[in-house]
Amino acid sequence: MVERGHKLAKRGKQKMVDGIKLRQQPPMPKNHVPKWVWYLAGAVSAIAILAAALFDFGVMA
Repeated sequence: MVERGHKLAKRGKQKMVDGIKLRQQPPMPKNHVPKWVWYLAGAVSAIAILAAALFDFGVMA
């Protein structure tokens, strides 16, 4: 019974050590966004700017 508890404690300690090791690695930035999302956002903003510019010209003309 004691043996079993000791093994569990050992495993728990190992998990803790692994967790600390993981934490020491450079963490991924929290606001990590896939590239295609940036492309999509860029395209949307570009279209919005173009639409606004065309609309302005249309109003001015």
